[in-house]
Amino acid sequence: MAACGKEAARLGTALLGFCLLQPGSVFGETLPWLVVTGGNAELLDSGAPARAAADLATAAGGSAGAVAIDDSDRSWTVGFGYDTHRFVAVEFAYSDLGRFPLTLPVNGSPIGGEFQARTATAAMLPYTDLGGVRLFGRLGLGYWETETRLAGGVIAAPIEDNGTSPVYGLGADFTLGRYGYRWKARLEWSRHLDVGETATTGRSDVERFSLGLVVEY
Repeated sequence: MAACGKEAARLGTALLGFCLLQPGSVFGETLPWLVVTGGNAELLDSGAPARAAADLATAAGGSAGAVAIDDSDRSWTVGFGYDTHRFVAVEFAYSDLGRFPLTLPVNGSPIGGEFQARTATAAMLPYTDLGGVRLFGRLGLGYWETETRLAGGVIAAPIEDNGTSPVYGLGADFTLGRYGYRWKARLEWSRHLDVGETATTGRSDVERFSLGLVVEY
């Protein structure tokens, strides 16, 4: 995860610098916030991790059959953000994109396994405020890490990969009120593109629908 933190810091610095160079920047007069969301993540090409798992079993000397994989799981995000411009905010976040169980027959016996994905993102959030509702878009980059595990000693250690790819989305924050801090509810849809590597863990877009809380302080 150290590499994840370094890469996210580089991405965040680039995006922050871009925002601060925009005319009318109000850095120093921002409303920072913390956000926590949870929801559902779905692999849009679940066949890719399944094929990669079968290839791993075959390369290890087994004879793998058709792979069954769950294509959705719970997902969560924690993040920090602030306004840097009248119509632009930035947000940095860490997301668990899910753990997707899989089963494949190896030499006639069913073997369990799992495909995991997680990402650290830095994104610009162009927005418009409509009374107690803020509508926003998301456009940024994510440093992802993926991992495939197979039980039964089929492979000696988990297969891991990492890389960087775009993330985008749409969402809305709804003001709930002030109770010491300003509390908001967030509803968001997002898509993480090209998560994973075809030759190792498999590559798929990951789509998230999430609901959470934002606390401005």
